[in-house]
Amino acid sequence: MLSNCKQLLKRGDKLILWEETFVREIDYKTLLEKNSNINILTNLELTKSLYNLSVEQRWEFIIINDWLINVKNSHMPWTGEYRSWDIWVELLNKYGFNIDYEYNCGLRINGKLKQGVYMMGQFKLD
Repeated sequence: MLSNCKQLLKRGDKLILWEETFVREIDYKTLLEKNSNINILTNLELTKSLYNLSVEQRWEFIIINDWLINVKNSHMPWTGEYRSWDIWVELLNKYGFNIDYEYNCGLRINGKLKQGVYMMGQFKLD
């Protein structure tokens, strides 16, 4: 898929990735400031609770949450495939997409989309 994207896009074009995942390290102050600037209300206590879990426990939370939401959702087939944010960034880099900007949404208070642990990134084709 990324190879096809690279063929279709021109140098300087951007690709947006929105994935249910997490980073290994987190700066809560930066997370809250960035999200507040774009009207994402992050639940700091829930986010801290998630990041206080081990990496294995974070994956367990994401997998169970994703399964509960999507198991009967025909337009969002549940693949059971998950990658950490650093692996996504590395994968996109291999295809010439470099991170331009990223957001860690943490666990949100608002939003019409399902509650999850989201990372969003804007990647630029070099």
